Amino acid sequence: MKKILFLFLIAFAFASCCNNTHLQESLKEAGVSKELADLRKAYLEDIRYNLHFSIPSDKGETVKGRSEISFKTTKNIPVILDFRADLKQIDSLFVNGEKAEYIFENEHIILSEKQLEKGENSVAVHFSAADQSLNRREEFLY
Repeated sequence: MKKILFLFLIAFAFASCCNNTHLQESLKEAGVSKELADLRKAYLEDIRYNLHFSIPSDKGETVKGRSEISFKTTKNIPVILDFRADLKQIDSLFVNGEKAEYIFENEHIILSEKQLEKGENSVAVHFSAADQSLNRREEFLY
């Protein structure tokens, strides 16, 4: 579960100044650069998220999850979510209730500003959890 929770360290947004070459380079790296963190802080607020997991009783079945993320933007900007897993683990993604297109690059899900609105937004990511960190036993899972 620890790995799953790290998959959704809620991390967001790069702003209109993303034409800056230095920022574009920092986005090519996995993780969160200082520049990206500063932009997220400047343009996003009231970030809330819920994680839901469906854990089958059969240990051989895949654990499914859903991350529901809501936030307010002070500017209509692209949003970047951190997803530290494989692209194949993303089952579907919805922005403001509509199935959405996205770019997946270096552990980031990148959403276009065209899909988002200035003000309140919501994103739902449906995914299959990786098994490597689940530490699943008959009587517990963590």
